[in-house]
Amino acid sequence: MNENNYNLPKFPKIVSDEEKLDNFWGDKDPAFINSELIKNILDLKAINDELIKIDRKKVMAELTYKRKYRKVYLEQPSSRSETWKKTSSEIACEKEEIKLTYLKEMSSELNRKAQELRARLETLKNISFNLREEMRLWKS
Repeated sequence: MNENNYNLPKFPKIVSDEEKLDNFWGDKDPAFINSELIKNILDLKAINDELIKIDRKKVMAELTYKRKYRKVYLEQPSSRSETWKKTSSEIACEKEEIKLTYLKEMSSELNRKAQELRARLETLKNISFNLREEMRLWKS
């Protein structure tokens, strides 16, 4: 495992309700909301690009794992039991399985981040719409 030193994902801090209220966008000026919208869209695009890369690596890792598993399985002596063959093949493919599991977790984490950014984007759009409506009403 030393030759493939995988970095474990860094999980974001869970924000408390008090911190959310302290940083709520409703008390910000329209320019701030606009810049946050643009920043959020760019962040979401970056995460989606990274997710595509990880998913492609995951597909290749899964194919590599399955190919090696089948090869090792077929190389087993026919006198061995099915359980022996399966277990032996799984042991031989541990490195590939670890890589595949790591990539699956990376994909899950990126999906969670993308979901969070989508929710944030939707909230920002609603606040932006409300501000425009208020400004329209003030002009009337």
